[in-house]
Amino acid sequence: MSSNFERAPSELDQFAARLLTHQIADSGWHERWNCLPFPNSIQVSDRDDSPSVSMTFRTAEPYLNSTPLWYSMSVSAHEPVEDQVRQFIEQITTTDPREAAQRH
Repeated sequence: MSSNFERAPSELDQFAARLLTHQIADSGWHERWNCLPFPNSIQVSDRDDSPSVSMTFRTAEPYLNSTPLWYSMSVSAHEPVEDQVRQFIEQITTTDPREAAQRH
């Protein structure tokens, strides 16, 4: 497990995005909830000073008419990024995204 102290603050969100990309794919989340990711659906937010990662997706049926949905994860330098990503994935895998995710 790596330490956040080894990373510059500007790298924390990039690291979290890479971890989330791999771990969400490994979790089977998209298949479980019948959701489809957008291309490059996991991105670092550059809208404010606090690091965060967003994940955008649509429900699979009907894909073209479905509203884009998203989750956002704040990234803190005070807790290992690996733990933050693990907790985020645990949270979103137990809740139906049609009810819990934010809408664009």
